[in-house]
Amino acid sequence: RDVRIDPNTRVASDIVIGDYSYVNHDSFIQNFSIGKFCSISSGVNISPYNHNLSGLTTHPIGDYEKQKKRIFIGNDVLISLNVTIMEGIHIGDGAVIGAGAIVTHDVGNYEIWGGVPARFIRYRVQEKT
Repeated sequence: RDVRIDPNTRVASDIVIGDYSYVNHDSFIQNFSIGKFCSISSGVNISPYNHNLSGLTTHPIGDYEKQKKRIFIGNDVLISLNVTIMEGIHIGDGAVIGAGAIVTHDVGNYEIWGGVPARFIRYRVQEKT
């Protein structure tokens, strides 16, 4: 309900978006579930394809059937400008991902992460809250 996906955003058919969440322009999103009241900024890539580095070729020929690990994003999450989230990541409720981050590890509830690769910065709110 009341989901917004802006122009020039490529959306795969395998996503689930919760009520009142939105994705700004020029993003690419696939293979994920996202909760309610989430804000996804422009230029975000969720679950981009990973090339196999252990084969004789890095070309994806023959890998199209590979089952990717799903991404789960909680409620009230802010994903800032130009973030990339790799496959299989879980992002908890209330988390914030800083601009330009590449997320390769799970993010807990109300944690703020940023950088390349993304690292824990601090909590959004005090633990007792």
